[in-house]
Amino acid sequence: MKNKVAAIILAAGKGERMKSALPKVLHQICSRPMLGYVLDLVEELKVKDLTVVLGYKHEEVKKILGAKTKTALQKKILGTGDAVKQALPHLRAFKGTVVVLYGDTPLLKRETIQKLLDHHLDTKAAATLLVAKLENPSGYGRILRDKYNSLCGIVEEKDADDFQKAIQEINTGILCFDKDKLVDSLKAVKPNNAKKEYYLTDVIDILYKKGDLVETVLIPDTNEALGINSRVELPRLTR
Repeated sequence: MKNKVAAIILAAGKGERMKSALPKVLHQICSRPMLGYVLDLVEELKVKDLTVVLGYKHEEVKKILGAKTKTALQKKILGTGDAVKQALPHLRAFKGTVVVLYGDTPLLKRETIQKLLDHHLDTKAAATLLVAKLENPSGYGRILRDKYNSLCGIVEEKDADDFQKAIQEINTGILCFDKDKLVDSLKAVKPNNAKKEYYLTDVIDILYKKGDLVETVLIPDTNEALGINSRVELPRLTR
């Protein structure tokens, strides 16, 4: 990869709906912790600069990380925006693109993230988001577009009105950013939502209002971006 790319994997959550004392990302798919597949993905992309954000039972999760893997600790689970903030001290000297991944998406392919990164770099965007289209988008953040069909924001389901809930284009959560734009925009994120959390997705609205270019890439196979939220979903993704 010619351009400098750093990766942040968010792996701090307990996963309340898993109803288990085991950290969510340590639940197994085909006899391996699901986080292992995302670590493989980063390695396949030849990304050298990786930070994993840990939280719940972080010492247990650390055991499956390489000795050289940088970690950051999110002491209170205050949302994805806050989680990314915890990783930024590791990237103080870094200039380039930051891709944000999640520890509970084991089906993502290298080709998909490479396509996202290539589009981001080709368009010189401030941020590029991986989106999907679902017949039943229930539970996902919806993509908001302006009259020119440009991405202008994301609304989480708990904050969406009936019109927005009918939108079938959804946020997978996977983004890449110009690092400096990310740092500046995160400073403006406020917990003005139903969950009182700092949403990373609010950065999209902030960048759009500044006049920065925000792009999207449609994922070809929506199954790739499936996250695991309950133990019921484990056998489905294993298949």
